[in-house]
Amino acid sequence: MNQKENDKQFHLRKLLRSMECRLSISQVNDRPVQTGFALVEVEGLSSGEIQFVSELLLPDRGHVTFSLEFVFEEAVLKFQGSKLHRCGESAPYRYQLEYEMNRLERSMLFAKINHLMEASQSAVTKAIASYASFYSYYHFTPGKVFQT
Repeated sequence: MNQKENDKQFHLRKLLRSMECRLSISQVNDRPVQTGFALVEVEGLSSGEIQFVSELLLPDRGHVTFSLEFVFEEAVLKFQGSKLHRCGESAPYRYQLEYEMNRLERSMLFAKINHLMEASQSAVTKAIASYASFYSYYHFTPGKVFQT
């Protein structure tokens, strides 16, 4: 991977961590249930799997269906999965969840993430330029010459 791809991955992980993602249980043994939600920190996202961190010890058996909701300013994207894999034996736990999402929802999610990444890069560039404009880098020389 080159430097540009590393930077892009770094910014993606940073963006995903900053997004609100709600985890809840939607089914147990194929029966719908209603639960509250817990906020989780998303570490990675691909077209069929999401990696996240949580303090909760979640059941990693196939009889529980989890729902994840990404909350955006104007929309909530929801997807579900039941194949959960836990990494680690103590909190905070790292999880990988294989999720199901139709093609339209998937394209909306990745389009929104791409848009947010572009906007955040632009904001960082503008902030750096603005900060740099406050400082002039004049080199001052003393008015007196000291002899030794």
